[in-house]
Amino acid sequence: MRAAAVRRWGLVVAGTLLAASICGAGIGAGAALRAQPRAADAAAACKPAAPCAVRVLAMGDSLTEGYYSQGKAFHPYALKLRELLAGELAGSCRLVLQERGHSGERVMPSMQARLRRALEEAAQNGERYDFVLLLGGTNDIGTRASGPEVLTTLASMHEAAAAAGARAAAMTLPPFNTQLPADRAEAYAELNSGLRLRWGLPGAPPPAGPALGGAREAGLAAAVAPADGGGGAPAGSLLVDLEALLPVSAAELWDDHIHLSPAGYDLVGEALFEALRPHLAAAAAAAAARGPAAAAAGEASRSGGGGGGEGGASGGGGGGTGESGDSGADGTVSSGTADESGVLTIGASSGADSSGGASSGAASSGGASSGGGGGALDAGVADPGADGVDSGLRRRRGA
Repeated sequence: MRAAAVRRWGLVVAGTLLAASICGAGIGAGAALRAQPRAADAAAACKPAAPCAVRVLAMGDSLTEGYYSQGKAFHPYALKLRELLAGELAGSCRLVLQERGHSGERVMPSMQARLRRALEEAAQNGERYDFVLLLGGTNDIGTRASGPEVLTTLASMHEAAAAAGARAAAMTLPPFNTQLPADRAEAYAELNSGLRLRWGLPGAPPPAGPALGGAREAGLAAAVAPADGGGGAPAGSLLVDLEALLPVSAAELWDDHIHLSPAGYDLVGEALFEALRPHLAAAAAAAAARGPAAAAAGEASRSGGGGGGEGGASGGGGGGTGESGDSGADGTVSSGTADESGVLTIGASSGADSSGGASSGAASSGGASSGGGGGALDAGVADPGADGVDSGLRRRRGA
């Protein structure tokens, strides 16, 4: 038995040395594993410590957070979007998608400030977002703000994302699945019309979108518009017209008068994928050009405690309360399991509003949380340092 143990450990050592030498020669880990079955541990060292990463930030309110079932469950569009983007990248670069939805939030001034902090935080970590997805204004319109003033704030957010090196993808507001007072209906129409005009489109909404029928693919493509340079939107930015995509007549897409069903959120994720897909190769090339050094700098900053805000960087002394790593305790997102090409961070909050207490409701993709329908604010976890799906305890405010 002792001799067998010696032989077994000899094979491990030999395999480790062989894999290490093959890595040094630039031969892939697969060859090392074929040469020695027990070389797996050393072959893992062949992988770069911080591969190139295409980074996506999804910023918004409850429609980004995926609120449904009166806040007892969450199904963010980021779940479907991550699945599609990671498949399209197919390992050329890792995908890091941060969902920072905050229920009840208004664009003015809270969401605008959160976006600014998120962009600043990424820059401090030696990172940048390749895409920034922005959906906001529903709560502003519902609380007496005018369409033009919300549009002005959103336009400044689009410009801020572009100035930080990201391709902005804006979204018109979905319809309100209820009869609005005349002044609120006017504000809603002004906001969506203004967004379309910024992207060089006619102000009136196009015909209602595909819902879940046979014209789905064409309808998804029709809902996406790139900036043509003539309307004022940042060059290269995108608009996804959710008003056209999500008709109130498609009952399966709706959960209540404002929020979508899981099927509705998934449809938003599909439309965003259609918007981003033509630009993924360029984003991956840019990420690869930034190189592993930039990715390693970001990982080191996060693990070293660089994030100072609540829901900030994980693993260290920046004073943040964010957590990362475990996805099996409170806050598991069950259907968002990440592979080696994708990380989905649920509820990451940069510089989150500190008012309100934390609820015990956990984020889920279809699973119920233990929290009630409203009252508290939302905080979660920062981008983890390893591939995986993480979700923090949810704090919710409003609808």
